[in-house]
Amino acid sequence: MKMLNEMHGRMVAFMSRLNRETPAGRTGGKAWCAARRVCVRFHRDEQGQAMIETAMTIIILTFMMACIASFGIAIYQRTLLAQAVQAGVSDMQQYQGVSGGTNPCTQATTDMQVAASQLNFSLMGIAFYENGVQVSGAACVSNLAPNSTVGVTATYPISLGYFFGSTTLTLSSTYSVGPVQN
Repeated sequence: MKMLNEMHGRMVAFMSRLNRETPAGRTGGKAWCAARRVCVRFHRDEQGQAMIETAMTIIILTFMMACIASFGIAIYQRTLLAQAVQAGVSDMQQYQGVSGGTNPCTQATTDMQVAASQLNFSLMGIAFYENGVQVSGAACVSNLAPNSTVGVTATYPISLGYFFGSTTLTLSSTYSVGPVQN
């Protein structure tokens, strides 16, 4: 832009010098005509500059807004997944060892689905752990000894938009069962 302004200034100075040096009634010869054509062409090119700058700015701003929206959606999905994992580990701890056929893994799965209702639950991968060992089904009903841990790990695919691709978000939460209080 600075270079164009300098060129424009030089052309204006050259044109004014030609106008001063040209006697009245004469056109100034070939040099004057060539200089005038260059100035007219240069001035014509400058008129579309604002439109080009506006178009480029709109493209950049649209791209930035799309990136912000993609990251916002990803953060929202991460928050929902974190709430679901927390609900799951809380249920694992709460229903562990409860008689009456209540399976902590089943109850945790149900509560995780409620906590992450905005996510597509069929895409979520869930794993339950007792003392660091993955459990499921009937093995999930055992009683926990003092100082043991229960854990939940959930995975969910997220997309960061066309330019950034996809990734899988993995969150884990554990809960340690303390000594029994009498």
